[in-house]
Amino acid sequence: RTERFRTDPVSGHFGVKQGGSTDVAYVGGVIYVSNTTVGNVGTGEDDLMSASVAAATLGNNTECLCFEAHFTTAANANNKTVKIKFGATTIYDSTAVAANDDRLHVHGVIYRTGAATQIARVTAIGNNGGAFLNDIQFSSPAETLSGAITFKATGEATSDNDLQMTDVRVWWMPNNT
Repeated sequence: RTERFRTDPVSGHFGVKQGGSTDVAYVGGVIYVSNTTVGNVGTGEDDLMSASVAAATLGNNTECLCFEAHFTTAANANNKTVKIKFGATTIYDSTAVAANDDRLHVHGVIYRTGAATQIARVTAIGNNGGAFLNDIQFSSPAETLSGAITFKATGEATSDNDLQMTDVRVWWMPNNT
C-alpha cells in the first residue's frame, strides 16, 4: 500500500500524491472572501475591499496568491477607475474610463520569486463593447514577504456608487513538491 497523503515536516503543508506519482499536490486555501457590495463615495480614491495577507504566506519561491474580483458601474458617463494593489504596488489600473452600466471581471496571480520580489499578472475582462478594455497587465512588486501585506481594491469616480465592487476572493497556492 502506498502513502497517498503527506504532511511536509518543515512547512506543515498537507498534500495528496498525484496517482502513482511521487509528486505531491499541496493544499492551498482561501485567505479572504466577501460578497458584500461596496461602492465609492464621492470623488477621490476609496478603498473598496482589502485583505491582510499574513507574514510568510508566500514562504517559498513559485508559491502564489490568486484572486478574482467583480465590479459594476452606474448608468452614467462619469469616469471610473479600478485599481488592485499588493502592498505598495498597483498591479492593475483600469485608468479613468466613462464606463456606462458596465461590468468588469479581474483575475490575477502574484508569484513569489524571492524573499522580497514577486511577479504579478492580472487579466481584466470588460463587457463586450463596454468602456473597460480587455487587458493583461504585468508588474514586479517588491514586497518583503516576512511581514503582513495588504491586498486591496480601490475605486475612484465622481458620485456615490458610480463604481461598485460586488465580490472578491483571494486564495493561496503552495508549491507542489
